[in-house]
Amino acid sequence: ILYYVVMAVITYICIRYFVRVNYSKHLEKLSEATKRVSKGDFTTKIELDEGLKDNSYINVMFRDFNLMVEELNSIESLTEDFISNVSHEIKTPLSVINNYTTALKDENLSEEVKAEYLETIIESTERLSALVANILKLNKIENKKILPEKEEFDLCRQLSDALLFFEGVWEEKDIELFVELEDRVIVNEVASFLDVIWHNLLSNAFKFTENGGKVSVIQTSTADYVEVKIKDTGCG
Repeated sequence: ILYYVVMAVITYICIRYFVRVNYSKHLEKLSEATKRVSKGDFTTKIELDEGLKDNSYINVMFRDFNLMVEELNSIESLTEDFISNVSHEIKTPLSVINNYTTALKDENLSEEVKAEYLETIIESTERLSALVANILKLNKIENKKILPEKEEFDLCRQLSDALLFFEGVWEEKDIELFVELEDRVIVNEVASFLDVIWHNLLSNAFKFTENGGKVSVIQTSTADYVEVKIKDTGCG
């Protein structure tokens, strides 16, 4: 009986040691990494165990964990970019409204100039309203509350309107604008969402292009698709 008791104790100790070496330390490492991620550290990575095979359970688990953290980091970056872009898009029409409203205080302005200023303020207000509406719409789509409705519209006209919105910017920075659009291209898409895309791309292009630089907008189409290229000579 004493022999079997001693053997059982030895077996138990060996099993505990095996579990400790092969699993417990790895689980502790995973637990510590998970805690760091839960606190917002999406740069956390777990080094694979070189003493184990690449397809071992532990290394596969670590590899999946690292991939998950990379995806979370990408989502965090996209969120920050989205907030930055939206803030910039909201700031632009607000600045226009503020500047033209201040200018209207000048009693020496002619009625014609006042009418032009008021029209610009109205356009900026409408753009700001549309931007907020699109943000709310995106949120509803993300939560699957609504589905976007597609409609037929002239993409070339939409691109032209988006370009004209930044006319003051490219003139002020003396930017050379090269535009190559077809006369008319009818597409079936969500017009408001594409409009946000063009304004974001053009806003960044004009913002990061130095004075005297160049921005080009080229649109081509085939029977199957439409391609739009927006390039600038800025920092990329």
